[in-house]
Amino acid sequence: MNRGDHRISQCGNRRCPRCGNIAELSGDAIKKRGQFTFAVSGGTTPWLMLNHLAKLDIAWDKIHIFQVDERVAPSGDRSRNWTHLSETLLSQVKLPEAQTHGIPVNMTDLEAAAAHYSATLCSVAGTPAVLDLVHLGLGADGHTASLVSQRQSAFRSRCRCGRHRILSKSTARDADLPSD
Repeated sequence: MNRGDHRISQCGNRRCPRCGNIAELSGDAIKKRGQFTFAVSGGTTPWLMLNHLAKLDIAWDKIHIFQVDERVAPSGDRSRNWTHLSETLLSQVKLPEAQTHGIPVNMTDLEAAAAHYSATLCSVAGTPAVLDLVHLGLGADGHTASLVSQRQSAFRSRCRCGRHRILSKSTARDADLPSD
């Protein structure tokens, strides 16, 4: 599997070929660079996949987990993507806490939270940040990464590690965000 591959599949069991692809991709990245950077979307799409990945022989101690999106809600709230990520994967694997990178939506200053997350992303994944794998689910209404078709108010912060913008609280379409 090469960088830039795009795959669509349902993951129904631990022998799912996509889970095997993720395990293989992680092994290749770890051999080449000593780590694997993996961003996971929220919603229900990744739950089965993450449960199955946790059962595979993967060098979890060399993996960094990031979030694609998150809801602004208290820690442990059932609407938080981090709550489900913790239950379906993080509680099942030996992954150092320093390698789990949740979006800090509990900070009172969300702009500072976005800047902090951007800095964390760059410190692990380089400048500009390059992730080995980004999992994006697709909701029944066609949304992905909390981005929906109708533009609503968006919170934006300039990513300090590249030319992109990070959405830390949004329902805006990514295409509506200017890059400079």
